[in-house]
Formats: sequence, C-alpha cells, structure tokens
Amino acid sequence: MSEYWVVAGDLNVWNNELSGELNSWNDWQEPISYDFYEDNGKIRQLASDIKEDDIALIYDKNIGFVGEGKFSKIDSSKSKLYPKGRIVIEPQKMWNKIVSKDDIESDSTFCSFYKNGVKRFRTAFSVCNKAVFMAVVKLSKVAELKEYSEALKKSKNIILRGAPGTGKTYLAKQIAASIITDNKEIDFKNLTAEQKKQVEFVQFHPSYDYTDFVEGIKPNSNDDGMEFVLCDGVFKLFVDKARANFENSNRSEAEKKLRRKIQRFLSNCNDKEFKIQRGNKFTIVDYDDETITINIPNNEKSTRTLKIEDIIQLLMAPKDKSFKQPKDVRAFFGKNNNRQRYSYYIALYNELSQMKDIEEDRTDIEHEDLKKYVFIIDEINRGEISKIFGELFFSIDPGYRGPSGAVTTQYANLRDNLNVKFYIPENVYIIGTMNDIDRSVDSFDFAMRRRFRFIEITPKDSEDMLNALEEKTKIDDAIKRMDALNVEITKTEGLNKNYQIGPAYFLKLKDIDATELWTDYLQPLLQDYIQGMYNEDELMKAFEDAYFGENNGSTES
Repeated sequence: MSEYWVVAGDLNVWNNELSGELNSWNDWQEPISYDFYEDNGKIRQLASDIKEDDIALIYDKNIGFVGEGKFSKIDSSKSKLYPKGRIVIEPQKMWNKIVSKDDIESDSTFCSFYKNGVKRFRTAFSVCNKAVFMAVVKLSKVAELKEYSEALKKSKNIILRGAPGTGKTYLAKQIAASIITDNKEIDFKNLTAEQKKQVEFVQFHPSYDYTDFVEGIKPNSNDDGMEFVLCDGVFKLFVDKARANFENSNRSEAEKKLRRKIQRFLSNCNDKEFKIQRGNKFTIVDYDDETITINIPNNEKSTRTLKIEDIIQLLMAPKDKSFKQPKDVRAFFGKNNNRQRYSYYIALYNELSQMKDIEEDRTDIEHEDLKKYVFIIDEINRGEISKIFGELFFSIDPGYRGPSGAVTTQYANLRDNLNVKFYIPENVYIIGTMNDIDRSVDSFDFAMRRRFRFIEITPKDSEDMLNALEEKTKIDDAIKRMDALNVEITKTEGLNKNYQIGPAYFLKLKDIDATELWTDYLQPLLQDYIQGMYNEDELMKAFEDAYFGENNGSTES
C-alpha cells in the first residue's frame, strides 16, 4: 500500500540537475534523483521510511503545491556512479493550476496540516497522508475551476465550446457547484437537495421552442375534460425562483414586516368595500405578492392593478409626509401628472395606517441570503435560438439584467395581471455547451453570440476525467492513445483541433477493451470526419496506426 509524502522541490536546483530543461514545473518530464545519504554519511531524514511506488506531493516553497510524482527507486547501496545512493522521483501529473498559499489557508482540511508542517517542508521529505493528499488534489481542481467560475461571474453568460467528448457538460455542472457554494464544493453529486434547486439543466434540440422554454399554451385534463391553459416554461419558472430570492434578500426588515402585514390585510378583505375621497367605491378581487387587482363598479375600466411596492413606499415615507390628495402621491413619486390609481393608493394607505399591529407583525423575519442560480443549456447550438428565446434576447444581456431589462412576454395578454413584466435578476448565470464541429454551429445566431463569452475546452483541459478509470495503467494507456490519435487528426488536411477526440470517449475503457473502443466508437466517428476525401483508406490507416501503434507507448490491447 502506497504512502504519501511532501517533497520540497526547487525549480532552479532541479533545472540544474536536469541540464536546463525546466522553464516551469509543467516542463518536468524526466526522473529527478535525491541522495539517500547526507554529506556526513548519515541517512537523509525519513529516507529509510520511503518505499517504491509511494506518492509524492511536489511543493515549491515560493509558490505552493505544483503536482504529483512517484518514488520509482529507493537505492541505499553506494556505487561509483551513485556514491551517496539515490532516491528517484518520476513525474506523474503537473497540475494546470498551482495550489497557492492563499488557497491552502482557505481550506480547513489542509490548513492545519500545512501550518504545522511549514518548517518540515524545508527539508526534502515530509510525512503526509491520503486525506491530506486528496485535499490538495481537490484544491488544485478548485483553483482550476475558479478561473471558469470567475469568468461566469463577470460575464453572466458563457458557452463552453470544443471538440466532442471533452467533458463540457460535466465541467458545466462542476462550475455550477463551484459557483453556488463559493468554491467550497466542485462535485455536483455532493450538493444538498436544497442547493441542487439552484441549478437547472436542459438540452436543446431542433423541435425545442419558446413554449418549452419561456411560456405557452398547454393542454390540461380536468374533471370536465380537456382545457388549454397558459403554463410557464422551464426557464421562466427557474428565473422566477431566483428573482424571488434576489428581491427578498435585498429587502429591509421593515419592508418585510410591512409586506407580511399587507398580506394579512388582503387575506381578510373578502368582499369589503372601500371608498376613495370622491365617494367612488371599489373592492379587492385578487392579489399576489406583487400586485392587487381591484374592481370599480360603474367605471369604464372596471378593473385596475395596483402595485404593492408603491403602497409600501408610501407607508415607509418619512412621518412628515402626508397623502391626502392624489397630487401628494404624484409629488412623492416625482411624476408630472396625476393618475387615477393614486386615489386608490390613498384609500388603501389610510386603511393600512390605521390597522393595528399584532404580535406577528412585530416578530423579526429571518433574513434570506442572496443565492446564485445557474441554468445549464446543453448543446445550445442545436436549438433554433431566436425561436426559443424570443424577446429574452434582450433580457439575458448582462447589461440589461434587473428591472431595467424587463420585457413583456409573448403570452402576457392571457395573464390576469397585464402589467407584470419579466426580467432576469443579477443572481442568474447561464452556461451553454456546444461541439465546434456540429454543423448547427454555423447557424448560431450572431445576436446571441454577442451576449455570451466563449471558452474553449480542449482534450488536455479535461484529461482529469480519466481518473475515473481508477487503474493507473489504464489511465496512462488512455492518455497515450488519445494524444497519439489527436496528433494524427490535427495533421490531417481538412481537419483541425476542433476534430480531436476528448477523454469522455476513453472512459468507456472501464467496461470494454481498447479494440472494442476503436471498432465500435472511434472508427465510425473518424470515418464520418473524412467521408468524401479522396484518400479515406490511407487516412483511416494512419489513424489506426496512431491509436494502436507502438510509437504511442500504449500497453493495453
């Protein structure tokens, strides 16, 4: 069973040892040797405890943890070539992102170990354990994902693009987990049930449309048979949930208490008649969290909608403000003209002002923290974008988030409240994925392109997926085959890096062998790539040789 160690590495020293081949830690590809014995003839500290195949965490005191190695040889015998014996460490994986000291100090699992070990890390080898090793590896992945998360936070909308099988969908879920947990968790499966409600996933396809995404008329069966009703689509339902959180988290305690009081008042109105100053009567016929619908008998416009937000502003006005005439309300809101609804506002303002508080009204309301919500659209380019988003082209623009970007949706005239508009709040983030070689990419709407930030994901970026194969020999073999095949693909005239094969294909090696993977998955895909080229047979032979050939260093068959 392998043990775990921290190896203190110095890039300049290692560079001299390896004859100037290291410009950065990512260049480390050859084994490095340490002396088994000190100059005084004593065994180097902890050297006798290290075994072959033990795992090494490489630590650079100037920048942090940089990657993984393996002890491949422990030789205590002295020879003419190695008079002090030797301890050989081979590179295993240099991380895309360094785990910096700041990253370390922000992680409770690893921080105490690091602080206790700072002095010991100055020596060549320090004792580690699997839990700490896994914590550092996770920190490396968190640091890598942080770049994507920060890009999403700044841009609001991103599209992960790249070759087939590069794990874009998997990465999208990791970014979502990172975003909603503030980089504390990167595995979507580990999110709580409540946190998973902050993420929604859909996959676009040619028949997907506005009625699925935003709103539309849908058949509904009831006791009387079949009827058609207006239903919100998956995106609108999700955004409404995020919007409720956004608005609640930004409300003051006083406003929340007033809203609770108003809801209590409205629930007790029933058929009660109210009267404005001129004597006209009205009743409240419907209400929700945002609006009140009133009925005015013998009026040309028998129903009107009043905004609860406006009434709250009147109730929260300074005590020296009084609202006796519509002109007082007009002045308070800074309008130029009186509006008829101001008379109804005054009537309800007076009722609520005279309403006595009960114990519930004085009870504090638990504060609701602002949450982040992530909407993932898989294969976004396969849908007809303008048909799906409609007027939301405008609202998803990062510059028009919030009420300033509110729009009237296509079926708004079928709603009870005609004045309610739809907007996307600041706490909604959108991640799309697309394959670069999909033919539908060419028809992706240019207006939509401007609203998204495009991030390329290469096979190398997502190589970590292959860790799911668990066995190191399988992982190494898959990487060698994938790299060799991709080199051959990019050399082929008419193809380019967008046609490379991603690691998701090679995950199938968990259940099938390399020959089956080639015959049943990779060969048909590659044949489709080069269909119609004059030298198809020659190209397929080159691909096959790269995949199976001895020069790629693969071992599995």
